[in-house]
Amino acid sequence: MDYNERVVCEISHNPPIFGLGSEGYAVLVVQPRMTLRGPKAAKHGYSFKNFQCKLSPFDGVYLTSNPLVKLDNLLGAGEEFANQVQIEFPISRENLERVESMRKSGDVRFRLDLYLSFDELVQLGSTPELGHESPIWGLKRHCSTSAQVSLHIPRSDWIERILPQFQLDRVHLIEIPAIPLKEVANFQASFEALKEAQEHHKQGFFNAAVMNCRQALEKLMDSQMEIVVKSEKKKVPALNERWKRKLGESTYRWLNEAFAALKTVSNDASHRNRDNFDQFESQMIQAITLCLIAYAARNEPGAE
Repeated sequence: MDYNERVVCEISHNPPIFGLGSEGYAVLVVQPRMTLRGPKAAKHGYSFKNFQCKLSPFDGVYLTSNPLVKLDNLLGAGEEFANQVQIEFPISRENLERVESMRKSGDVRFRLDLYLSFDELVQLGSTPELGHESPIWGLKRHCSTSAQVSLHIPRSDWIERILPQFQLDRVHLIEIPAIPLKEVANFQASFEALKEAQEHHKQGFFNAAVMNCRQALEKLMDSQMEIVVKSEKKKVPALNERWKRKLGESTYRWLNEAFAALKTVSNDASHRNRDNFDQFESQMIQAITLCLIAYAARNEPGAE
């Protein structure tokens, strides 16, 4: 940051970055080294007042700003003071999802807009104090300056080190009864697809995770049924009717509709060239798919 071609504040590049938070509340913490510098002219000083930053993901809209940081540093001609500062940015779940959609499974890039206010002082005289002369300052003008700093967070650091610290991805666990190995063997491809979905989800590839759910359902959807979508009738994959005798009419109808609805959603992921599923939707679709596959593996009727 400069004032009248004099650098009064310098912020280090590539500062330490980490996340903090609890369920429902997340904070991105940036710890740059700040160096404050006094004026060049003799008998002049700067009294630094406060410091604030705004965080933007380079789309022209600010995500959040940190609470005002109070400063209490008075520097005379040629003096400087350096210290590491902690800047905390509260981030809502909605803004975090916005960052996820913008990074498109890549690195995270932020821009910091920094604002610094200080007073320019002039020495009016001095007074003896404890064996030395203490300057008497007079206010010359109120000043402010600003600067921009770029932050680059590699994708691996973001998903492995920072995102988990936000603790916003906590979910309620549902226990699914253990499935005999001989029954799981018949659904090996389905369970492999679900494992791949989990891996894609961890890496931030949410559309790919939903596509894996679609693949997991292929074994079961070997028939067709008619549904109405936006007042139009269309045929979608459906559960084979051989399940009806095993499960009963009402259970078969419920399970068939659940499979058809999920298959339609996951099929949507494979036919669009954009990221149209977010983190929460990917989690929910995986959970539903896992429950349905586990239920099917446990109750699959014998082949005819």
